[in-house]
Order: sequence, then structure tokens, then C-alpha cells
Amino acid sequence: MSPAGEDRGGRVEGVRAVGPPRRGELAMVIIARDFETSNWIEIEIRGGIIVAVRPGDGPSETSANDDSVGPAFWDIQLNGRWGHSFSSPELTVEQVVAIVRAQGSLGTASLCPTLITAPPGQMLHGVRTIAAACDADPETARKVLGIHLEGPFLSHREGYREAHPADARRDPDIELFDELQDASGGRIVLLTLAPERPGAVELIARACRSGVVIALGHTAADGPTLRAAVAAGTKLSTHLGNGIAAQLPRHPNPIWHQATDDAGSASVMLVARSFHSPPSSSGLTGAASVSGNGSNTSSRTSRASSQC
Repeated sequence: MSPAGEDRGGRVEGVRAVGPPRRGELAMVIIARDFETSNWIEIEIRGGIIVAVRPGDGPSETSANDDSVGPAFWDIQLNGRWGHSFSSPELTVEQVVAIVRAQGSLGTASLCPTLITAPPGQMLHGVRTIAAACDADPETARKVLGIHLEGPFLSHREGYREAHPADARRDPDIELFDELQDASGGRIVLLTLAPERPGAVELIARACRSGVVIALGHTAADGPTLRAAVAAGTKLSTHLGNGIAAQLPRHPNPIWHQATDDAGSASVMLVARSFHSPPSSSGLTGAASVSGNGSNTSSRTSRASSQC
């Protein structure tokens, strides 16, 4: 980063000059490679606002030390940080604010605080605390896209639960979901569930009508069940390949059903962290992204050893 001490808009033909910085206005120019084209660009920022983007100068040969720049990340599965989990019964407003604000240093502009499976009272505490943090701090409210509930309506089968407590998993319950949504102030925007559990299709349809996105996850569902879930409104597969049994049939199995059009074109989400999914699995997201059906998430947890 370098201070923008003079107007530099006239350096590139066709770029409108915006004039010198006003007195007392913080101004800077970021020079880096465009993440898509690898071309050098300059981004001029004044008072926290991008006022110009134009071609920049830099070495023609690429280097591992070159800075690159692109749009900020949207992380739709953030479970916590620094030993604090959004699912903790001791979660505080101050912890939520600190975690949400800190994600900016990692390039994340917007995120979904994510709660995993827990007893109803504990989940109610979590969503209420996140809602209170949004009400108390404008920056937190601006960064929080909404709340992601990963559970408690997940597979009852061992091998599919990972960090989700076995005794807290349960069948889909519309009344419980409505209670959680009310407690959050309407902030629940994403719900991950296993569609093979009784009552799942009814909850999917109900939640989708209210604008909530439904994701498949921690599921052992077969092809027809997955297709029924997509027909009811499911749009996403949460961290495909994680939250699944170590031994599966060669074919068919839940991964292939969800990664192909067999499930009805629900989008695929992978966790871009090696202890969740190997680096080679990102190729699956890349292939899905050709048709707009792929994404990655951090699935950052409160402890590095936790897997959700």
C-alpha cells in the first residue's frame, strides 16, 4: 500500500480523474495482481471507499511474493474462533462481536455464524446471543449475513455425525425451528439437515417458503430421498465428503448423488481445509463452479481439532 499523495487518474486513458484527496481524508493506492487475470491493477481508496480501479505497473514475470487482490470472501459456515464456539452455552455478546470483526483480517467481509447440534435450550441461547450482538454493534450487524444452523436434524447413523452430539440429534421439528427463528429475530438464513429423517421434506418446504436456504449435510440419504429433498426446495450440499462414513459403497453413495445432477442440481460446498477434505477435492468444486454450482467454506471451528 502506498499513500495517494496526488491525483493519478490521468495515467490511464479513459479513467476519470476524481481529484486530489480532501483535507483530512485518508487516501491510499493498493497495487496488486487481479486474482482473475493476474494483470497488475491499482485500486484507489479514499475515506474507506474505492474511487478508481485502473491498470497498474509491475514485473511481467509472476512470483510467489506478488500480492493479489479480489472480492472479499463470504463465509457461510463459521463455527467460532479462539476457543469460543457459537454453540457454547457460555457464549457472550462480546465474544460474537470480537470473532465477527476479526474475520476481516482473513479477507472475509460477510459471514454466517454457525451453530452445530446441541440441546434446544443451548441453541436458543446461541441464536439469541448472536442476535443481541447484531443489535449492539453496527459493524457486526453489517458483516453477519444471517445464522446457519447445522443441526440438530442430522443423520442418526454413526459415521455421519462427527462433532455433533449423538444424544442431541433429532427428527425435524417445525415448532422447534420456528422457536429458534423467533429467538434469532428472523436471522436464520441457512439450515443443514439430513433429508432421510421423518418430517424432513415438510420442514424443507416450510422453511423454503419463508426464505431460508436448505442444505443437505451429515446425511446417508439415497438417490430418491435426495431428489425429493431438492424437489421440496433444497439448494445446497454442506461440506460434501465431510460428515460421512469412512466406508461407502463404490456406487451409488451420497457423495456421487450430491456431486452430480442425480440429486437435481443442488450446489456443492466443500471445506477448504486439509483435515476436512484433501486439496485434490477442490477440483470437484471447480468442476461444479463451471455451471455455478460450487463453493468453498472455511468451516473454521473454535478448536483446530474439531470437525463439524
